[in-house]
Amino acid sequence: MRWDSGPFGSALYEPHKAVDWTIEAFRLLRTELGPDIELAFDAHTRTSVPDAVRLCRGVEAYRPMFIEDPLRVENPESYRRLRDQTAVPIAAGEQLGTKWQFRAMIEEELIDYARIDVCIAAGFTESRKIAGWCETHFIDIAVHNPIGPVSTAACLHLNLATSNMLVQELPRRPGESLSDVIVSLASVGRWLAVCI
Repeated sequence: MRWDSGPFGSALYEPHKAVDWTIEAFRLLRTELGPDIELAFDAHTRTSVPDAVRLCRGVEAYRPMFIEDPLRVENPESYRRLRDQTAVPIAAGEQLGTKWQFRAMIEEELIDYARIDVCIAAGFTESRKIAGWCETHFIDIAVHNPIGPVSTAACLHLNLATSNMLVQELPRRPGESLSDVIVSLASVGRWLAVCI
């Protein structure tokens, strides 16, 4: 289960309240859902390093699958500082467009999960290169996919071609988006296979 609602998505963002809200949400969800459901939270790059550290330390006891985008990715030094102060798995990278932009995050193992976005990362070939590079550092991929059924089909092709795939984001159930254009995800997959 991955979520990002609450104070992180509101127009008036108050970091201290947002972090407190998220820690409490983790506590309640873990209590109600038990240990078998994976929990992941997307902070949408809205925390500073101190707030990200407090968030990660605050949810450690609830065993999150990962905290996504706690910081902006343009400055890997921030991720170094965060990595040194928490054991919580970190997912990031959806804003990065090339393997070279992923370089520090992968080489210095600053993330546990790479959020590759096939549509931003120069397509299938560059995404495969990033995923392969991640594999050499034991970093799994959790593919970013906010767009729609064609993007979903491309992401699924990437996942099927990648041994270090953890999870696939699916923002809408199949058939809920562009149903007048895309009959089924299977038909998109067949079309995409021909195009690739």
